[in-house]
Amino acid sequence: MNIKSYKYTKGVDLPKVNPYNERSEVVTLGAPAIIAVPVKQFKGAEAVIMVEEGERVEMGSVLAKGRTCTIYSPCAGTVLGFEKRPSVYGGSCLHIIIERVESNIVKRLPELDMEQLTPEIIIKRIFDAGIVNNDGVPLYQKLILKDEDKPVELVVNGATDELFMSTNVTLLNTLPVEIISGAIYLANCIRVTKIKIVVTEGQEKKLSPFIDTLKEYDGEFSIELATVSDKYPVGDEREVVVALTGGKEISGGKNAMQYGMAVVDLACCYSVFEAISEGVQDTRRLITILGVGDGGKESVNAWVMVGTPLDYILNAFRPNDGANVRKIVAGGLMRGVAVAGLESATTKTLKGIVFINEAEATELPELDCIGCGRCAEVCPRRLLPRQIEQYVIDEDFVACKKFGAEYCTRCGACGFICPSRRRLVQRIVFGAQTIKDKGV
Repeated sequence: MNIKSYKYTKGVDLPKVNPYNERSEVVTLGAPAIIAVPVKQFKGAEAVIMVEEGERVEMGSVLAKGRTCTIYSPCAGTVLGFEKRPSVYGGSCLHIIIERVESNIVKRLPELDMEQLTPEIIIKRIFDAGIVNNDGVPLYQKLILKDEDKPVELVVNGATDELFMSTNVTLLNTLPVEIISGAIYLANCIRVTKIKIVVTEGQEKKLSPFIDTLKEYDGEFSIELATVSDKYPVGDEREVVVALTGGKEISGGKNAMQYGMAVVDLACCYSVFEAISEGVQDTRRLITILGVGDGGKESVNAWVMVGTPLDYILNAFRPNDGANVRKIVAGGLMRGVAVAGLESATTKTLKGIVFINEAEATELPELDCIGCGRCAEVCPRRLLPRQIEQYVIDEDFVACKKFGAEYCTRCGACGFICPSRRRLVQRIVFGAQTIKDKGV
């Protein structure tokens, strides 16, 4: 085991002082009486519903199937019906509504012969378990090698790319053996023996328990703890590649695999460990919840069932102060989406929730652009955010496309750094969606 530092020079320096008091304990949130499992869990079309109204399901029963992922029931209960509810990703989608009941029956995937694990068997188990990477790509798709792919190493991306989110540090410190084991399973999938676990410099300072465990590992795999600069959005897959390759950028039709790297999110390692060793499907998520406790001044990491309505989470962590919450953001403070209602529910890829008080929700007015160029300096995709914004305002979507609006990652670095508080990201996203909708 060794620790190596890598530099990342783009992006912005986010505040390092956390205004939320972090609760040290990890909470397992109890199951609500009513579960609402979204049929759209990630990118792509909605999955096909496989249950009927009135049907009894158990924990682990198949609820819906898509071409790339299966959605399982996180609890036992009765299917009450199907409702179109707001999605945590914006818009709306069908939700499978389940009334929970107590049951000792748990459906698991078939037990595997641990002495006969091949890459093909591991990939099939990952597919069967319905594990999805944080970017919305089904995990198994990131592990199937094409003829031109020549992976050299597995890169486990633990570099948190959202402000004050701490799930990766929690996973590493509380489940170090499981994370390492999951990473080894994934490395076997792509037939490599080199593993890089990537964290930021700030995270490394909090990882003493994990580092102590990693030092004890003496197996056949070479495991490196790679630290990258604390500059947002270094947690993006593309930006992790930039940092680890000394500044090379993924461009054109290239991907991380063509740089010798298979990049997976750290949370997937634990999901893979559970799926292979215990036959557990992907039905829960460790998320950071900001704005909890008395007055919304705390943060907590909680294990939450997929399909848990946000009103249940609010009532669990702010039982006496929920009325003071003005806005709820799903995802995080930088990239998060303001949800349309408390009936929205958690998904497989949701990393965080932010409860924002009335006073904090007030937005300061925009000012005219002063031409400082700072938005272009920090853009990780080398775009010209202000120029694209102007084309959107002018409704010149041909020029908007020419200047790369579709390549925006929505990281929000440009809006964060803008002294005039321009709504750069919102307009660029609108421009990109218009280009898609109109076929520009």
